[in-house]
Amino acid sequence: MKMRFRFGLILLLMAMTAFVAGYAPSAAGALAYPAWSPPLLLAGGGAEPSIRTPNSAQHGVAAYISAPTGLGSNFWVVHERPKANGTVVLDPTLPVQPDLGTGGGDSEISVSDAPDPATGCDIVAYSGLHNVDIFDNFTTASSSDCGENFSTPLLFGTQNTLTDRQWQTFDGAKTNFLMYHKVDTSQIVVSRSEDGGRTYVSLSPDGTQGIIDAQTFPKVFNTNQVGNVVTDRSQVIDGMTYPLSGDQVHALYATFVGPRDELDNVQAQAINTPASPPFNHNDTIYVAKSVDGGLTWTDKQVFTTDPVATPNRELNLLFPVVSVDKAGNVYIVWSDSYKIQYAVSRDHGATWSKAFQVNTDNRGLRPDKGRADVFPWIAAGGAGKIDVVWYHGEGGDTSQYRNAGDKNTKWTVAFAELFDADAPVGTMPVPKIAMRDDAITPVIHNGSVCNNGTLCIAPETPVTNQAGDRTLLDFFEVAIDTHGRANIAYATDASSPGSASVGYIRQNSGLSALDGKFVKPLALVLPAARKLLLGTSCPGPQIVDFVDDAPTALPADLGLGDVETLDILSVSFATPDPQNIKITLTLKNLSSIPSPGTAASLYEVVWEYNKVLHYVNVSTNGPGLQTYSTGRYDPGASLPDSRNKAEGTPSGAFNEGPKGTIVWIVPRSVIGNPPDGAVLTKQYAATHGSYRVAGSGVSWSADADRAPDFGAGSAYSVGAVCPQAAVLGKHTTRPALQGSHRSLPATGVEDSIMIAATMLASAFALGTRLRKRATSFPGI
Repeated sequence: MKMRFRFGLILLLMAMTAFVAGYAPSAAGALAYPAWSPPLLLAGGGAEPSIRTPNSAQHGVAAYISAPTGLGSNFWVVHERPKANGTVVLDPTLPVQPDLGTGGGDSEISVSDAPDPATGCDIVAYSGLHNVDIFDNFTTASSSDCGENFSTPLLFGTQNTLTDRQWQTFDGAKTNFLMYHKVDTSQIVVSRSEDGGRTYVSLSPDGTQGIIDAQTFPKVFNTNQVGNVVTDRSQVIDGMTYPLSGDQVHALYATFVGPRDELDNVQAQAINTPASPPFNHNDTIYVAKSVDGGLTWTDKQVFTTDPVATPNRELNLLFPVVSVDKAGNVYIVWSDSYKIQYAVSRDHGATWSKAFQVNTDNRGLRPDKGRADVFPWIAAGGAGKIDVVWYHGEGGDTSQYRNAGDKNTKWTVAFAELFDADAPVGTMPVPKIAMRDDAITPVIHNGSVCNNGTLCIAPETPVTNQAGDRTLLDFFEVAIDTHGRANIAYATDASSPGSASVGYIRQNSGLSALDGKFVKPLALVLPAARKLLLGTSCPGPQIVDFVDDAPTALPADLGLGDVETLDILSVSFATPDPQNIKITLTLKNLSSIPSPGTAASLYEVVWEYNKVLHYVNVSTNGPGLQTYSTGRYDPGASLPDSRNKAEGTPSGAFNEGPKGTIVWIVPRSVIGNPPDGAVLTKQYAATHGSYRVAGSGVSWSADADRAPDFGAGSAYSVGAVCPQAAVLGKHTTRPALQGSHRSLPATGVEDSIMIAATMLASAFALGTRLRKRATSFPGI
């Protein structure tokens, strides 16, 4: 699926404050009712979020959200808290890590159909794709108390290895399914839990049996991409219950994409030759159905492209997604980077309608200039009612293969609510548009959105310019709550390019996706107490960070301790003379000795001037072995170590000890020549464990610490004369998990690997692991 890396998010905190103020009661006591809740930014970072809502009102829970961060997955609970003044606060918990730092390659959650009788909470099952070994598996855990605590994680949740991108669904109070791609057999395998997602039994330990049936397998072998799995609770399988849980068995649906036939698959295997363009022939959407508890599956073709009119059209930008409404109508949505389309079945998956295009742009055979639409997700509600979300891009060049956009492209979250979305077989749906909007959020990302997996880091042949930005990773999700409101978790790096965080919004007006009635609007505000430490433009420091929030970046340590030498306290900018800028990074306890298990430590500060990002960094290999660098910072490069475009060597000082400092004296000439009065913005700092030697090598994709946790520091005016007065705060962003573990405030994620890449990765087992997502190339 991808090569994953750090990311962080967000809208500027000042903008958030202004946004919140717009929803506060007026002096006359009148309340405002926004169409959507103010964007809520979740501390700790991450991208590619999964979101679920409880099946009934449970302890004020609005939503559960999980996102991978490379070394571990963050998990949040968003609570709805009514206030005496008539406002309602959507208040997230601080992040915890159900996997204790062992997952984070991919993250997935699911919610049980019935609450635990002892707690009144739906069970939340979690799985995280390993980052602790190159052979791959899943760490699994579950919570029965509304996400407050998780069971001791099972570090090897399935009996399969060489696994990738997983999806989950509950069928009952305790039965949970975990479905994933087996990269060596090219099958999509199913594991089943009957204890609420704590332990699983693989239904195919050898990885040869799964949702791809015998008739379909030759068409898609070595060229398929796994979509999600859902339960059809309207279709009861009479006389069948699960043997251990006793839960009633219902029909299951899963989706995947691949070539349309064997010949198409042969052509897919010949990609990337001089005579053949690198299109992957994932041109056909399939649905798989099981009526025996996931043991066996039968496949149907849902939609295929026209090989004459659109010969190089791919339908995996990125995942196909299936959902089932309350009446048992089955929907599948997909994207080719320009069209967001869905098809529906009214006979439990046996036959399918023609495709309906949800988005209003890109209607022709050729895409509109400067328009792109990727990463669709669908949630079905009442009969014929669906919510669809996707990322919508406008501006710039969106024509590149699997890498839409450039520096001029702005991305937002798009949303459509459709009624009467079902249609008879063979006809096209003609849904009623209850709501459709290309931008229900502010801009979440500037630049390209790359879907070339590990090849986002280098140009392809014969198609050029395929190096692209993978900060947003490969999907985001929408879930419908018990009021019929859309709840959306998404990724953004708007104020910290190349470092994403997770945002959350909830529908607050319009029509319910359950019964079509009007949604009761609320005066929604962000939590007043949820504030990050803020630096000041003057006197500074411009960046201030919490103490004790730098867990080890080493999987062997399982993220159990704070690495003081990587723990950022503050960053200050100053102007010592007309030729230079001085940048001072303060650490909790700076040491030139790299943390155990690494060859080096990396420290970096990033800022923007005149619409260009710049950086300074230093790597240390021991006493007297520091290498300093400065230049342009490219957030679009997939690997952290390829984002720095060195343009100079600043002088530096490495002052070890408690509250030790790293000082860079940077010539203005190599950072855009900012004059006195110029403003430096979007500042943030990050630290890493790494394997650099003399400034060259690889670094952990996840940040050990990021300052601030999301967003940016206060702007600095060059030449300003400001006293240096640090204001350091006490760390509160990482609560203990089961008494000891603290969550990782970092965001790096990695992705699928080719089998050949597995062998390569073993040579760099302590470095950044490469994995190629299941759809991009043969063998995955």
